[in-house]
Amino acid sequence: THIQVNEKGQALLKDEIAIGGLDYDYYQSFITYYKSEAEQKKQFLEGSSLPLSQLVQLDIQLEKDVPKGSVQTELEIAHYASRSGKRLFIPINLNNQFTSIPDVDENRINPVLIRNSYTELDTIRIQLPETVSIESVPKAVHIASEYGSYQMQFETKGNEVQCFRSLKMLSKEIPADQYTDWRAFCKKIARSDKAKLVATVN
Repeated sequence: THIQVNEKGQALLKDEIAIGGLDYDYYQSFITYYKSEAEQKKQFLEGSSLPLSQLVQLDIQLEKDVPKGSVQTELEIAHYASRSGKRLFIPINLNNQFTSIPDVDENRINPVLIRNSYTELDTIRIQLPETVSIESVPKAVHIASEYGSYQMQFETKGNEVQCFRSLKMLSKEIPADQYTDWRAFCKKIARSDKAKLVATVN
């Protein structure tokens, strides 16, 4: 993902993802049901977690013989970063945030069954103009658990920040007495995915 942010907080986001498995099935159904480009763009935006955007490009390519493919998008986002005075607060991973936090259940009786394991690998590059200086970057996060693992690391070079994110969720049955630990694991991931880069407009 490549995100160009200007001093007003507007952004141009270009993204390319490799898909397979359940994602392949989803996009195959998507292009079968929504046949025109206009319909596909409309439905994509309605299902997106991003702020009100203009979808410049949506290109879905699926292989016929194997369940693999790619999705390329380009979006213009009017309010990607929030501004307070001269400071910009820039979301790092707004495009693929983990939000699946289980509800509080202090009297849990039944186990939780995680049917499908999956892995996400993301590289996010945030580029700022020369009129903006990077003030602070979040600390690296490493989470290891019997339920999976998560890492978020950063590299800064000039006015560019590169983020490397990995998330692995394991398929397993979680006993009821471990439910609170499982929920805490999910909360830590969600909190890290909401991290923001702070920059100053010169």
